[in-house]
Amino acid sequence: MQARKEIIRRYAKFGIVGLSGLLVNISIAYILKSIFSIESLIASSLAIEVSILNNFFWNSIWTWRDREQEDIWVRLLKYHVTVSLGAIINMGADFLLLKYTTMQYIQAHCIGVFAGSIFNFLLNDKWTFNKKLAIHRWDAILFLFIGLITYFEIILAKRVELFFDEAYYWVWAQHLSPGYLDHPPFVAWIIYISTSILGKTELGVRMPFIVFSSLTTILVYYLAHEILRNKKMAFWSAFYVRLLPLFNIVGILAIPDNPLFFFWTLYAIITYRAIKTDEKKFWYYAGVVFGFSLLTKYFGFFLPLITFFFIFLTNRKLLFKKEIYFSHLIGFLMFLPNILWNLSHGFASFKFQLSHGFMSGGHTFYNLRFLAEALLITVSPLALFASIWGIILGLYRGLLRKERRFLYISLYSFIPFMTFFLTSLKSRPEAHWPFISFIFSGIPVVYTIFLHLKGRYLRVLQKPGSHLIRVALSILILINFLLFASPLNANITKAITYFYDRVSEKKTGFETGFKQLAEKVKKYKDYPILTPNYHIASELAFYMDSSNCCIYSIDFKTRPSMFRYWIDDSNFMGQEVIFITYSGHSPPADMFENPIKLEEVIVKPNFSEFRGYTIYKAVYTKK
Repeated sequence: MQARKEIIRRYAKFGIVGLSGLLVNISIAYILKSIFSIESLIASSLAIEVSILNNFFWNSIWTWRDREQEDIWVRLLKYHVTVSLGAIINMGADFLLLKYTTMQYIQAHCIGVFAGSIFNFLLNDKWTFNKKLAIHRWDAILFLFIGLITYFEIILAKRVELFFDEAYYWVWAQHLSPGYLDHPPFVAWIIYISTSILGKTELGVRMPFIVFSSLTTILVYYLAHEILRNKKMAFWSAFYVRLLPLFNIVGILAIPDNPLFFFWTLYAIITYRAIKTDEKKFWYYAGVVFGFSLLTKYFGFFLPLITFFFIFLTNRKLLFKKEIYFSHLIGFLMFLPNILWNLSHGFASFKFQLSHGFMSGGHTFYNLRFLAEALLITVSPLALFASIWGIILGLYRGLLRKERRFLYISLYSFIPFMTFFLTSLKSRPEAHWPFISFIFSGIPVVYTIFLHLKGRYLRVLQKPGSHLIRVALSILILINFLLFASPLNANITKAITYFYDRVSEKKTGFETGFKQLAEKVKKYKDYPILTPNYHIASELAFYMDSSNCCIYSIDFKTRPSMFRYWIDDSNFMGQEVIFITYSGHSPPADMFENPIKLEEVIVKPNFSEFRGYTIYKAVYTKK
């Protein structure tokens, strides 16, 4: 009798949670479709997933809160399987009742829903929630925090047109290869998979990179917990990363940095466990992750350097373990196709990266000033000084106090940072390159704040009325972190502002202007279309039906691009072509003859500026 009452009570809770999931599903679907104008299929899919996560959360902490311990991710996977099977039961009941009875659809569907819910409840009770979920409150807070951020990133990604590098990488995905001029191939491979599933849309291009950004935040949380053994400090370490301006800017962009951050963090976690536990399997896991990091960006070469340097300083006996070398050899073997591509193309990518990153020249003073300005913008002044302080503190505690965990985490910041500092003496780095040094810098900062500064310097915050001081400090810190992104890329900041200003009017989100230009250029698609750089060529290729026309970059007075490998310009030598360039620029005389100006195209990429392009018809000669 008592067991029956318990089942009824638990099923009632299950039903209430299911009702909340239904409301969440309808609300999210309405918001995505009616307010944000997202396609019906995507809106429905996202609404279903959000409702599943809603039900999972409440069932975990309410309906089945009294069960034995189990990992959250295992349980979440089980829950998705259970929901899928319940849906099959629901649809099967609908089909059988409609086919073999005289019931109306609504009646049959209600019975199907009831049958599916009973099946769902029993399977959840006996399988999904047969053990108590070992979820700490800070795990739950992180789970909700990441979900909220990811939701808004998906919305924003859909509303913002592709920037030229993103469009360029999409063009890569149309020419799959083991290597490319600018970077290794992973970014192209992942865009190809994503757009094959989600279609040729901005969200289709960006979705995997948003996932990588969210996963990186979760991994920073787990790495901080490995180092500090405190989940509260681990959460604030992950939160610290999310306050850094550049991390949030690149969080929605389809660029190699997002997967690099993910593999960088995953490698750090696995290698730390390999050193700590001396289990061979972790070294081989680290080798595979190292291989993926190399396929993502050449910065992956820093990872074994950091590992070997740490081992040399702390435990040289590990240098004689064959697993360390065999595991990293696996990574190099994974990278071998890119090496072979470079070999067959005269080491084009390696030479490009060396000239672009380490031998670009420039005056030392101006290079260092640019590096300092870039860090102040991408990390923000307050976080930059706090992070440098954290790095120094970690090195101090690691080298002088022999606390290896702090030395380990600080080397991931110190070695890349010093590399970029030294190379800046001879060449100017890109603004975002040094940012990799600050992914883990918040861990020693958070540790110091919680265990040292709180008692000595923050006692004023414990006095009556201190909540007002906390609110004021929080606002100042948020302003510092968020607003300093604007000098880095004014267009992205305008995109976010424009999006929130226009969303209630159901207007298109931020426009780069290239979609408008593509509409104007479509009437010339019977001609080969040439542009002065890969920026314009890539954007036109994405926003036009480029399968029916030739779009090519002549790389005029700019860095070389992959277009020269894909299209043989001798095929249209001596032919009439369309040349599209910026207003005020003419076709180069040594490449074109008899240029005729066809039209001037003025686009309005956002509410405050105009951008002009000139379209010419000319004979391509390339003397």
